[in-house]
Amino acid sequence: MHPSDVIAIARSFLGTPFVLDGRVKGQGIDCGGLIVGVFREAGLACPDPLPLDGGESVSGQAAVAPAKALANAREGERPGDLTDIMARFGGEAFRPVEDEMREGDVLEFATRYQRNHLAILTRPPQGAEPGWILHAWDSPSFRCVVEHPMNGWWLSRLHSVWRHRNLSK
Repeated sequence: MHPSDVIAIARSFLGTPFVLDGRVKGQGIDCGGLIVGVFREAGLACPDPLPLDGGESVSGQAAVAPAKALANAREGERPGDLTDIMARFGGEAFRPVEDEMREGDVLEFATRYQRNHLAILTRPPQGAEPGWILHAWDSPSFRCVVEHPMNGWWLSRLHSVWRHRNLSK
């Protein structure tokens, strides 16, 4: 699969509302669910490290359990924290990138005190131009899948870069 095909699929998720532990395109998704959904829709292996109640939807994406997600949020528990999510993905489907970032790479960010956010690189940085990322984000400004430039705030929080083993150049 070519990275541009992955990007096209990722863009079909734009506007999907943010829902913690969500896994359903167009209805509710979080950043990990976006990675799972995009790569599975592309026909590429992508285990879901956060299955909820073992449930699978018809599309093969783990179905969101809204009552469980809301209860977890109320209790302050965040089963979606991604402290070791790419380590779980990494062995099977993704490998760490040691060269330049390319479109379709998965970026792992440390937005607070741990690695806890994922995004897909839709356009790599070129010279002074920042790269662009697509991700499910929960902020006061928006609560959905968005695409935007990776500004200094994001660059300062970039922890690691991962590439799917079956993406072509």
